[in-house]
Amino acid sequence: NPFENSTYFTFKTSIFPINTTISIFDLDGTKINKIHEICEQSFCTIYWDATDFNNKKISNGTYIYSLKIDTNNQTFKRLYKITKLK
Repeated sequence: NPFENSTYFTFKTSIFPINTTISIFDLDGTKINKIHEICEQSFCTIYWDATDFNNKKISNGTYIYSLKIDTNNQTFKRLYKITKLK
């Protein structure tokens, strides 16, 4: 999913509300940002402005993000790739 200035992470869930954490890493494995949201609907959309922890725009390139979803009695975690262009 290439993007330019910002992006949205979207997914569906059958259980809600859920605690959602997205951690973004560069390819060296350094965590550059973390977003925490509580999703209260079956379709969840989380905005990221493509900045790091210091609120600085990230460089072009490929990044890894971890999507972690916590419900009352389950935890789901998965890794994905994302690419910033221009």
